[in-house]
Amino acid sequence: SQVEKFSNVLHTVKAMSDQFVHKTKDIHVNIILVKSDTGYIPKDVQENEVKLKDMVINQMGMAAEVMDLENTYASLHFYAVSSLKDRGIEKLTKGIIDDLNVKL
Repeated sequence: SQVEKFSNVLHTVKAMSDQFVHKTKDIHVNIILVKSDTGYIPKDVQENEVKLKDMVINQMGMAAEVMDLENTYASLHFYAVSSLKDRGIEKLTKGIIDDLNVKL
């Protein structure tokens, strides 16, 4: 199922960071949901990080995983994108740059 795949990804990321990074608080985590993860969710949810997080916690049953990520890493952000419409990749890139306060 999609939830099992998502959970496996989160566990793999954590295992890799534990193996290669001395301080996990130096890592910023971005969860990027695509159509195969989200199905066809309403646009107001796709564009609202709080609603995306709520969907991952409540509809996908990932409360423990989200809490673990929030407690382990420097930041945790949620995005939903379609690479084919609404300039999804551009919005994602800008969002990540803005979240990290990177100046270009």
